[in-house]
Amino acid sequence: MALIMNFENPLTLADGRQLGWSVYGPDGGHPVLYCHGVPGSRREFDPLESVIEDSGLRLVVLERPGYGISSPPRGEDSFGDFARDAAEAMALLGYPRFHVIGYSGGGPYALACAARLGPEQVPRVLLVSSIAPFNGPHWLEGMNPQGHEIYRTSLEEPDRLDDLLAPLGADLPGLADQIISVAAPSDRERLTRATAGREAFITNVTAALGGGLQGARHDIRHHAAPWGFDLAGIKQPVTLFHDTEDCNIPIHHAEQLVRCLPHARLVHLEGFGHFGLYAAENLAVLLRALRGGSGSAVTDTSYHPFG
Repeated sequence: MALIMNFENPLTLADGRQLGWSVYGPDGGHPVLYCHGVPGSRREFDPLESVIEDSGLRLVVLERPGYGISSPPRGEDSFGDFARDAAEAMALLGYPRFHVIGYSGGGPYALACAARLGPEQVPRVLLVSSIAPFNGPHWLEGMNPQGHEIYRTSLEEPDRLDDLLAPLGADLPGLADQIISVAAPSDRERLTRATAGREAFITNVTAALGGGLQGARHDIRHHAAPWGFDLAGIKQPVTLFHDTEDCNIPIHHAEQLVRCLPHARLVHLEGFGHFGLYAAENLAVLLRALRGGSGSAVTDTSYHPFG
């Protein structure tokens, strides 16, 4: 049976702060830290646990500060601080060495784990639809109107960001549908139907933001600021999965990351959109990729059709 553990009992770090968490997958599976997107939560894969069980991986989801039942973020918290917290949390769970997946706005946190902890502790990195560091006005090109305005405000009118985000927390199921409505056509088709993926997406948004928007606000501000570590210094193999039609985080973000990372390869996911991991068959492909080949994070770099 796939295990989903301790949804309501956060881990307590040495300094007293708490992180929400869950674990999916079989006992003895290779541990993988999953860095969720914006928003994201410990409940991200509730209806999809059988896929993780079949993958043979032990997937640990940590809620970053400000999301779900985790402690609020500290203003000075950086991507590197999360790497330190993640290492402590994984050690508490008995996983001192682990692969890492970074999805969407969780990509910088996964890369920070690779940079700060090194290949002995984090041997392999998988990025899915990941955001890249700010590199000028081009960074915003191709984003859907909602994302474009949020990040433009963070960059150009940061004092207005709280006012812009505040209404989004009033109706969380409605917010989930609003996010879907401006996503890629494949996402809209996939998540407007009554499926396990739609259930997972709405559950995730509600769990992530039920206690407020402070985690999302913290992430948005930090995405557009200097990341505080050197991408060129990351020694691990990094595989990036991205769809050319992603309008949440456009493909040029993945292309920028590949140029900056010394051991990276980009796999185009045709038809994946941005939220394709909420379909069981797609999540299975991504998890198989993480287990593939001893010298690389994937064994196939061709285009994958996702329905």
